[in-house]
Amino acid sequence: MLKVIEPEFDVIISAAGRVMVVLAPKPNNPVRPFIVHNGWRTFALFRDDNEIVMLEKIPRRARKAIRNQEEIVIAEMSGSRQERAYNVRVIYDSRLKRKLRREVRRPIF
Repeated sequence: MLKVIEPEFDVIISAAGRVMVVLAPKPNNPVRPFIVHNGWRTFALFRDDNEIVMLEKIPRRARKAIRNQEEIVIAEMSGSRQERAYNVRVIYDSRLKRKLRREVRRPIF
């Protein structure tokens, strides 16, 4: 499993409270993506069976908005051009960090 720390991303919260996370485009399409958080400052976007995108140091207001959603939008953008956008389910797991350490240690072969 490939774990990638996303260096730059934006969180947009609409007036209605809907959340969109904007990040750089990835080379492949997501397959059954979802996002997991542990209630702290780290979120993990599972894009497919082989890639986890880590979103760290998310501001408090954005964390609160994301935690209150069942689903958010992920937009992968290159400059002002949208490459793809998709909805992801938001999942809470207090053991996220422990599970991520175990996932990344699994052999790739």
